[in-house]
This record gives sequence, structure tokens and C-alpha cells, in this order.
Amino acid sequence: MVKEYFFEETDRTNAFITRLDLAMYEETGGPLEGKGIAVKDNISTAGIPTTCASRILAGYVPPYDAHVVTCLREAGAAIVGKTNMDEFGMGGSTTENSAYGPTTNPHDASRVPGGSSGGSAAAVGAGMVDMALGSDTGGSIRCPAAFCGIVGLKPTYGRVSRYGLIAFSNSLEQIGPLGKTVADVNTLMSVIAGPDPRDTTAYDRPYTHTPSNDIAGMKIAVPRRILRRRCGPCCCRACAHCYRKTGRCRCRDADLFHSLHGLCPCCILCDLYE
Repeated sequence: MVKEYFFEETDRTNAFITRLDLAMYEETGGPLEGKGIAVKDNISTAGIPTTCASRILAGYVPPYDAHVVTCLREAGAAIVGKTNMDEFGMGGSTTENSAYGPTTNPHDASRVPGGSSGGSAAAVGAGMVDMALGSDTGGSIRCPAAFCGIVGLKPTYGRVSRYGLIAFSNSLEQIGPLGKTVADVNTLMSVIAGPDPRDTTAYDRPYTHTPSNDIAGMKIAVPRRILRRRCGPCCCRACAHCYRKTGRCRCRDADLFHSLHGLCPCCILCDLYE
């Protein structure tokens, strides 16, 4: 049975490019039944405009769903809108470089939400939706999740089908989940992960992970040198506070000296060879 989902949340952060005040979903008995899910605007959605935050694609309405969107619908989700991003996923990691205006951080409007999946992260961080989809090449899910105080995951390449994704960098980019909690991200990941005959890189293996809060004995690598050189004092204090809260874990210094030189080859791989 098809049912109606009324999406009445106020968008104070400009998280959405397109929103559906009335979205439809099917009673499938799936894990997302009746939940409103936001989708990054570079993921194809049948009947819903997909612009990649660019005027170039203004008015483009895909005739088909991306594989992950099909998975959402089969799990009973209501697609409530398409979220803002850096145009075509390029131009920075702040979601300020959108033809539809910048997205702001839901906790402080004077700050950015991160990018390029900043709209999805802001929508979750502001409580507009419980979960959202983003895409990540070099941090475009993980950075916005951190900036907005939520959870985000870049899946291993091939774990999620890229069919229907308008990718910035095909051999590096992955669609992934964002949510308020680890449990939310795990639920969304269990829905979208799996094989797809239209993507030959998709991994044919079921997703069966069960989150656990048992962290006793785990080792945490702490890149203190990079933190001191690249982050402000507030960030360093916040990290130190988290390390103290880990309790039974063991923190170990990690000297990731090569990472300071990683940006240039990353840009070459993404911009020239893709």
C-alpha cells in the first residue's frame, strides 16, 4: 500500500535544493518504512530534479532511480528531497560553492557544514531527517559528518553500487550513509550495500555487520603532530577529551608524516586522470 509522508520541517540551513512537502512511500515492512530520507543531489532520482548544485543541470529530471534509491524505496523509505552540495562535488569542502547558495552549519550559522555532502549532513544535524545519503571521494561524507556532529561512513570501494551516481571521480567515489547514530548508519548501510549487475565493481556479498560498543583493548592511533600543526587549539582539546573518554582503549602516537604531502597527488588523480 502506498502512503503519504508530510515533510514539514523548516530548512534554516539551506540544506535542500529540492524538497518534497508530500512524499510517497510503500508499506513494505522494510527497516526504513515510514522514515524520511534525504538524498545528495548528485544521485539520480526518477521524477525528482537532480542538478549536482549546478545551473548547467537546472531542470534535469532523471528517468530512472540510482540503485541505492531503488533500495531505499524497497525498504519503505520516503525520499523527501535532494540536498545541497559543492557544484559537481568540486570547488572545496564547505558546501559554499553551490549555484543554489551556501549551506550553513546547523549548530552555528556563521560556520560551514563541510562538504561536498554538506546539505545531507546539515539536514541530519538539524534534525530534519534521521538519515541521508551522500557521496565521498576524499572526505565528502566524513568531513561534513564531523563538522555537523553526526555519523558518516565512506564504504569500501565496491561495497555500494555507483549506478546512478554522477561521480566526481569514478574510481574513487562511493555513495555512503549519514545518520544521527552509529545504529542509524548501520541500518542505512545494510539497505544500500550489495551486488548490482549494472555496476561490475559492486561486491557480491551481504552486509551483516552488527555494531558493538565493546571497545576494550582496542588501539587508537593518534596523529598528534598533524593535530598540532594543522588544527586549532579548540580542536586539539576536543580530541584530547575524546581520548580520555575512551577508557579501556590504548592510544598510541602515529607519525603520519607522508599525509602532509597527500593533497597534491590526490588532486592530480581526481582532476587529471578521471
